[in-house]
Parts: sequence; structure tokens; C-alpha cells
Amino acid sequence: MKNYRLEKLSPDRRLVWDLLSDTDSYYLNHQIILIDFCAVEKARAGAAANGSVRPSYTAFMFYAISRALPRFPAFNSYLRGFPSAKLAFYKDIDICFTMEREKKNGGKYVALSILKNCEHKTFSAINGDFCALKSADYEKTDSYRNRSLFLRIPNFIRMLLFRLFYKPFPSKMREIAGTCAFTSVGKYGVDFTTPLSPKSMTFSLGRVRERPAAVNGSIEARLSAYVTLTYDHRIADGAECAALGSLVKEIIETADWNKIIGEK
Repeated sequence: MKNYRLEKLSPDRRLVWDLLSDTDSYYLNHQIILIDFCAVEKARAGAAANGSVRPSYTAFMFYAISRALPRFPAFNSYLRGFPSAKLAFYKDIDICFTMEREKKNGGKYVALSILKNCEHKTFSAINGDFCALKSADYEKTDSYRNRSLFLRIPNFIRMLLFRLFYKPFPSKMREIAGTCAFTSVGKYGVDFTTPLSPKSMTFSLGRVRERPAAVNGSIEARLSAYVTLTYDHRIADGAECAALGSLVKEIIETADWNKIIGEK
């Protein structure tokens, strides 16, 4: 008697399989940095004291990424492999991020949303757009309709069509997957992650919580989080990624957030 049960992969898992089939983990590298979020938390508390909803940690990350990434254009790019290997540098920053969604008929799935032209937006606009995307009925969006149509295509021809009609065109790839990626695993209690990603750069935010830190020769409890930068080593070296991570860290820890939050 068999001591196991065989089931077909769900369409959602098949889609992830297909997308990651183009990801060679040997090309990916990860850098993990610890960032102090005390200044951010102070700004969040100030917003609440003024009668506003506390902005999420993700909104602060989006802002920091949008201000740091223009100085490192290789990480805001798309590496096209066919018909010839070329790197497309995007002029604007569209952050593709994942959110867990509830199906109307039960169950959950991970959906992609894109925050567009972030480098031109104030913090207030970024946070407002992010909140709107979170609260939107995803199943009524173009992204969901396109996703549903894609899932109806038989597995054996889906990636062939994708490679012929999307992957050679940087503008189409930007439309469906942004110019860089972001994911947050902290709300699930995860301190950090090292994702597989087909993007030139993926930022991952872990759990924001108090950790011991050395401050002026003493040990204090400081609110902090690990941020992972996953990048394609074919397009840039580790030193450039480290410089990007250092700039994101500097912005999060030292920016005048009260002033930034108040900008219109």
C-alpha cells in the first residue's frame, strides 16, 4: 500500500515554478544589513499623535529605495538574454511588491502590485498609493485579469509564449514586473530571508523588533530590522551592492522624517 498521496500542483504554484525556471541561483548573491528603525518609529509615533494613521515600515522602505536607487542604475535594470545579451537601464523606478490576498472562494495566494514612478513622489504620495493598492479589490484589477488569463494557458506552452512575446522587450517586462522588487516577511515573524528572484535587485524587509545594540559604549535595546539585498551578480559586483545598502541604511536611520512626512 502506498504511504503517500499524489496531487497536482495548483495553478498558483505552477506559475511560480514557471517564473523561477528562468532564475539561475548561481547568479544570485545576497547581502544582509541591520538597520536601526528608531528614527522611523519616532516619526510614526509623531504621525499618530497628529491624528494620522501610522505609516507602515514598508512605506519608509519604499521612500528610501526610491531615493537611493537612482545612484545605482545597474540595479534598476533588466537583463535581456534573447536575442542578444543586453542590459536595459530604466529611467524611472517602479517597485514591484508582493501581498498575500484572500480568494473570494476561500484560500490565499500571493499577488504582485507595482508602485510606479516612486523617485518623483513625496513620502505622502508613496504611502497613499501603497495604502490604496493594499485596500483595492485585487480581483477587479488588470493585474489579476492578466494573471488569470496567463494561468489558463497550458503549462507546456505558457513559458514559450512568455519568452517569445515578453522577455525580449524591457518595456513589457517593466509593465508586468516593475524595475526592482520588494518583499516583507517580518509580519510573519521572520527576521530575514534570502529569496530567489529573477530581478536585478530585490529588497526584503524582515521583522522590525527590539534587539541589543552597542550605543556610546553601552548595550541598549534598539528597534531594528534586517534588510536583504538580493542582486544578479552578472550585472554588478558586491561592492556596488554594499554601497547601495549603506545608502538605504543611512536614509532610514538619519533622514529628517518629520519634515519628509509633511511634504506635499
